[in-house]
Amino acid sequence: MTRDADYDKRLAEASKTLGGNALKMVGLILQKHDAAVIEASMEAIEAAVAAEREACAQLCEEFKGYHGDVCAAAIRARG
Repeated sequence: MTRDADYDKRLAEASKTLGGNALKMVGLILQKHDAAVIEASMEAIEAAVAAEREACAQLCEEFKGYHGDVCAAAIRARG
């Protein structure tokens, strides 16, 4: 199976969008809550992102023969 020529570009754009949305959410939290709530929220967001990243990597590993192991390693390296 060949990889799309613009796969890396689309992946980078998706990552950038996700990061931007997370920052917007943090900004809204900052407007409404005290430091303890903000810190707990940040930890929860980081844990959720890490869990989603690992779930994606595990899914990629299931695609043996389609360079799934390479994709999984790349996903994990971003964390």
